[in-house]
Amino acid sequence: MARVRADFPGTVTVELNTNHRSTTRIVAAANELIDARLKANTDEPGPAVTVTNYQTETDEAHGIARMIRMLGQPWSQRAVLAGLNAALDTVEAACLVRGIPTQGHKTCSVDPRPVPC
Repeated sequence: MARVRADFPGTVTVELNTNHRSTTRIVAAANELIDARLKANTDEPGPAVTVTNYQTETDEAHGIARMIRMLGQPWSQRAVLAGLNAALDTVEAACLVRGIPTQGHKTCSVDPRPVPC
């Protein structure tokens, strides 16, 4: 990213600081964790944010799957975000064991082309 301005003269930075999907509580928690200044595009507070620690990646995956199962359907209203895509393989397996359908991260619509920088 450091070379973008040099490689693309006239580049303008546009700050994207409004989250259009998350509730105000989720955005507030994210702001605390990453020292950001995001704002939610809703006044809906949503449920309280909780933090749970697990001993292993497998324990974490099964904990996530249990929570998704407890929350129930519609499955289309559930999502798992991870810092590393590799962690999603274990979560996906734990969900499938519990009969929770998944739309695998390997088939998502993220553009795989490299960003010019």
